Amino acid sequence: MKKIPSDIAERLPAAAGLLADQGFEHTRVDEIAELTGVPRATLYYHFAGKEEILSHLLGAMLDHLAARVQAATDGPGSARERLIAVIRAQLEVMSSDPAACRLFVNEMDRVRRITGLRARVRAAFHDPFGRLLAEGALDGSLRSVDIETTASAVFGAIFFAGFHHIVTYDGFHVPEIERAVESLVLSGLEGCPHDN
Repeated sequence: MKKIPSDIAERLPAAAGLLADQGFEHTRVDEIAELTGVPRATLYYHFAGKEEILSHLLGAMLDHLAARVQAATDGPGSARERLIAVIRAQLEVMSSDPAACRLFVNEMDRVRRITGLRARVRAAFHDPFGRLLAEGALDGSLRSVDIETTASAVFGAIFFAGFHHIVTYDGFHVPEIERAVESLVLSGLEGCPHDN
């Protein structure tokens, strides 16, 4: 895929809602062109087809998530405090781009097959979160856990709590979901006092 000019990249997110609503298979490139105002020929110049458009849309969301999660992970405080910031960051990204979240879930099987997207999901959340879990076990703010499984479970808890509100309520109030997820996650991860 070629580097996408910023004026085109700014118009493409509108296609996420169309693809999520109609489904990947039932959406034509002509419809994406009409909705976004990007001529069909221009789309085909930059993308080999719909799958590359899908990859671009989801990749942009994952890049946004990666930047926000990395900032939270690298921020000040204990691992526990930074974990809370990561939960907030993921929910804020989801809240800002609900169409891409719906598209991600609708096309999860296709996402799994698109070269590079699985690695971007891992880099956007799983790896930095896993690092926090390991740091938390060392600084005593979190208990020691299986990092691989726990990072996946927490990602799922955050993502699907947010997704439920996107689908059920057409959006959500980040602090409300953050408190619920934070309470659930941290009650199972808080550091334990030394056993007698």
